[in-house]
Amino acid sequence: MNARTVAVGGAAALGTVLTGTLAWWTGVGPPAAKEPSRSSSASPGLTVKPLPAFGEAPGFFYQAVAKRDPFESAAVSDEGKSKATSGGMAPDPSRPKEPLEAFDLAALTLVGTVSYGNRHSALVLDDTETLHWVVVGDRLGGHHGRVRRIGDAWVELVELVPNGLGGWVERIATLSPPNGAPQT
Repeated sequence: MNARTVAVGGAAALGTVLTGTLAWWTGVGPPAAKEPSRSSSASPGLTVKPLPAFGEAPGFFYQAVAKRDPFESAAVSDEGKSKATSGGMAPDPSRPKEPLEAFDLAALTLVGTVSYGNRHSALVLDDTETLHWVVVGDRLGGHHGRVRRIGDAWVELVELVPNGLGGWVERIATLSPPNGAPQT
Protein backbone atom coordinates (compact mmCIF):
# COMPACT_ATOMS: atom_id res chain seq x y z
CA MET A 1 0.00 0.00 0.00
CA ASN A 2 2.91 2.32 0.69
CA ALA A 3 4.36 1.62 -2.75
CA ARG A 4 1.03 2.42 -4.32
CA THR A 5 0.75 5.70 -2.46
CA VAL A 6 4.27 6.67 -3.51
CA ALA A 7 3.54 5.83 -7.14
CA VAL A 8 0.35 7.85 -7.16
CA GLY A 9 2.01 10.66 -5.24
CA GLY A 10 5.02 10.55 -7.58
CA ALA A 11 2.81 10.82 -10.68
CA ALA A 12 0.86 13.67 -9.12
CA ALA A 13 4.07 15.47 -8.20
CA LEU A 14 5.45 14.99 -11.73
CA GLY A 15 2.20 16.34 -13.20
CA THR A 16 2.37 19.39 -10.94
CA VAL A 17 5.98 20.08 -11.94
CA LEU A 18 5.19 19.70 -15.67
CA THR A 19 2.10 21.93 -15.40
CA GLY A 20 4.07 24.58 -13.53
CA THR A 21 6.92 24.46 -16.06
CA LEU A 22 4.51 24.71 -19.00
CA ALA A 23 2.69 27.63 -17.37
CA TRP A 24 5.98 29.43 -16.73
CA TRP A 25 7.28 28.78 -20.27
CA THR A 26 4.12 29.82 -22.15
CA GLY A 27 2.92 32.46 -19.72
CA VAL A 28 -0.45 30.70 -19.51
CA GLY A 29 -1.65 29.22 -16.28
CA PRO A 30 -3.38 30.03 -13.07
CA PRO A 31 -2.84 33.55 -11.73
CA ALA A 32 -0.58 32.26 -8.96
CA ALA A 33 1.79 30.71 -11.52
CA LYS A 34 2.39 33.99 -13.39
CA GLU A 35 5.06 36.48 -12.51
CA PRO A 36 3.76 39.60 -10.84
CA SER A 37 2.97 42.30 -13.39
CA ARG A 38 5.24 45.29 -13.53
CA SER A 39 3.72 48.72 -13.71
CA SER A 40 5.38 51.63 -15.43
CA SER A 41 6.18 53.16 -12.02
CA ALA A 42 8.26 50.07 -11.14
CA SER A 43 10.73 50.85 -13.97
CA PRO A 44 11.91 54.43 -13.66
CA GLY A 45 12.93 56.03 -16.95
CA LEU A 46 10.68 53.78 -19.04
CA THR A 47 7.67 55.66 -20.34
CA VAL A 48 5.11 54.64 -22.89
CA LYS A 49 3.96 57.44 -25.18
CA PRO A 50 0.28 57.60 -26.06
CA LEU A 51 -0.76 56.90 -29.65
CA PRO A 52 -0.99 59.97 -31.89
CA ALA A 53 -4.42 61.23 -32.85
CA PHE A 54 -5.35 60.46 -36.44
CA GLY A 55 -7.43 62.84 -38.49
CA GLU A 56 -10.05 61.84 -41.01
CA ALA A 57 -8.70 60.80 -44.42
CA PRO A 58 -9.72 63.01 -47.36
CA GLY A 59 -12.37 61.56 -49.66
CA PHE A 60 -11.64 60.39 -53.21
CA PHE A 61 -13.97 60.74 -56.17
CA TYR A 62 -13.43 58.13 -58.94
CA GLN A 63 -13.63 60.04 -62.24
CA ALA A 64 -12.79 57.27 -64.73
CA VAL A 65 -16.34 55.96 -64.93
CA ALA A 66 -16.41 55.90 -68.74
CA LYS A 67 -13.19 53.86 -69.01
CA ARG A 68 -12.74 50.10 -69.00
CA ASP A 69 -12.97 48.37 -65.61
CA PRO A 70 -9.35 47.57 -64.63
CA PHE A 71 -10.45 44.34 -62.94
CA GLU A 72 -12.08 42.93 -66.10
CA SER A 73 -10.20 41.19 -68.92
CA ALA A 74 -9.40 43.54 -71.80
CA ALA A 75 -10.76 41.02 -74.31
CA VAL A 76 -14.25 40.70 -72.79
CA SER A 77 -16.07 43.19 -75.03
CA ASP A 78 -18.43 41.76 -77.68
CA GLU A 79 -16.32 43.22 -80.47
CA GLY A 80 -13.22 41.62 -78.95
CA LYS A 81 -14.97 38.26 -78.61
CA SER A 82 -15.92 38.11 -82.27
CA LYS A 83 -12.42 39.12 -83.41
CA ALA A 84 -10.74 36.66 -81.04
CA THR A 85 -12.80 33.63 -81.99
CA SER A 86 -13.10 34.21 -85.73
CA GLY A 87 -9.67 35.66 -86.50
CA GLY A 88 -8.62 32.54 -88.38
CA MET A 89 -5.34 32.45 -86.50
CA ALA A 90 -4.76 29.00 -84.99
CA PRO A 91 -1.97 26.43 -84.82
CA ASP A 92 -2.07 23.68 -87.42
CA PRO A 93 -2.59 20.39 -85.54
CA SER A 94 -1.65 18.32 -88.61
CA ARG A 95 1.78 19.96 -89.02
CA PRO A 96 4.62 17.68 -87.86
CA LYS A 97 6.36 19.06 -84.74
CA GLU A 98 9.99 20.13 -84.96
CA PRO A 99 12.44 18.87 -82.29
CA LEU A 100 12.70 22.19 -80.39
CA GLU A 101 8.91 22.40 -80.01
CA ALA A 102 9.17 19.68 -77.37
CA PHE A 103 10.86 22.18 -75.01
CA ASP A 104 9.47 25.16 -73.18
CA LEU A 105 11.20 28.42 -74.12
CA ALA A 106 12.67 28.66 -70.59
CA ALA A 107 14.45 25.31 -71.16
CA LEU A 108 16.29 26.65 -74.23
CA THR A 109 19.52 28.64 -74.08
CA LEU A 110 20.96 30.79 -76.86
CA VAL A 111 24.63 29.84 -77.06
CA GLY A 112 25.58 32.12 -79.94
CA THR A 113 24.76 33.44 -83.40
CA VAL A 114 26.48 32.93 -86.74
CA SER A 115 26.25 35.41 -89.62
CA TYR A 116 27.36 34.88 -93.21
CA GLY A 117 26.47 37.74 -95.49
CA ASN A 118 23.00 38.93 -94.61
CA ARG A 119 21.92 35.49 -93.33
CA HIS A 120 21.81 34.87 -89.60
CA SER A 121 21.66 31.57 -87.72
CA ALA A 122 21.58 30.75 -84.03
CA LEU A 123 22.99 27.97 -81.90
CA VAL A 124 20.45 26.90 -79.27
CA LEU A 125 21.10 24.43 -76.46
CA ASP A 126 18.20 22.44 -75.00
CA ASP A 127 18.07 21.09 -71.45
CA THR A 128 19.31 17.66 -72.61
CA GLU A 129 22.59 19.38 -73.63
CA THR A 130 21.88 18.95 -77.37
CA LEU A 131 22.98 21.81 -79.63
CA HIS A 132 20.61 22.86 -82.43
CA TRP A 133 21.23 25.03 -85.52
CA VAL A 134 18.27 27.45 -85.86
CA VAL A 135 17.35 29.64 -88.85
CA VAL A 136 14.47 32.03 -89.59
CA GLY A 137 11.23 30.09 -89.97
CA ASP A 138 12.17 27.25 -87.60
CA ARG A 139 9.73 26.33 -84.85
CA LEU A 140 10.62 26.21 -81.17
CA GLY A 141 9.09 26.48 -77.71
CA GLY A 142 5.89 25.12 -76.29
CA HIS A 143 3.60 27.85 -77.68
CA HIS A 144 3.85 27.15 -81.41
CA GLY A 145 6.74 29.62 -81.74
CA ARG A 146 8.20 30.49 -85.15
CA VAL A 147 11.58 32.25 -85.48
CA ARG A 148 10.95 35.66 -87.03
CA ARG A 149 14.36 37.35 -86.82
CA ILE A 150 17.86 36.58 -85.57
CA GLY A 151 20.14 39.35 -84.36
CA ASP A 152 23.69 39.47 -83.03
CA ALA A 153 22.67 38.28 -79.55
CA TRP A 154 18.98 37.39 -79.70
CA VAL A 155 16.37 35.32 -81.47
CA GLU A 156 12.92 36.86 -81.88
CA LEU A 157 9.97 34.57 -82.36
CA VAL A 158 6.22 34.85 -82.68
CA GLU A 159 4.20 32.52 -80.46
CA LEU A 160 0.53 31.61 -80.75
CA VAL A 161 -1.10 31.56 -77.32
CA PRO A 162 -4.73 30.99 -76.34
CA ASN A 163 -6.60 34.21 -75.56
CA GLY A 164 -9.02 32.64 -73.08
CA LEU A 165 -12.03 33.14 -75.37
CA GLY A 166 -11.52 30.16 -77.65
CA GLY A 167 -9.23 31.99 -80.05
CA TRP A 168 -5.52 32.61 -80.44
CA VAL A 169 -3.31 35.71 -80.30
CA GLU A 170 0.26 36.30 -81.41
CA ARG A 171 2.87 37.12 -78.79
CA ILE A 172 6.46 38.22 -79.42
CA ALA A 173 9.11 36.40 -77.39
CA THR A 174 12.89 36.77 -77.36
CA LEU A 175 15.57 34.22 -76.64
CA SER A 176 18.90 35.71 -75.54
CA PRO A 177 22.09 34.44 -73.88
CA PRO A 178 21.81 33.87 -70.11
CA ASN A 179 24.28 36.62 -69.24
CA GLY A 180 23.02 39.01 -71.94
CA ALA A 181 26.48 39.32 -73.56
CA PRO A 182 26.66 39.08 -77.35
CA GLN A 183 28.23 35.80 -78.45
CA THR A 184 28.82 36.02 -82.19
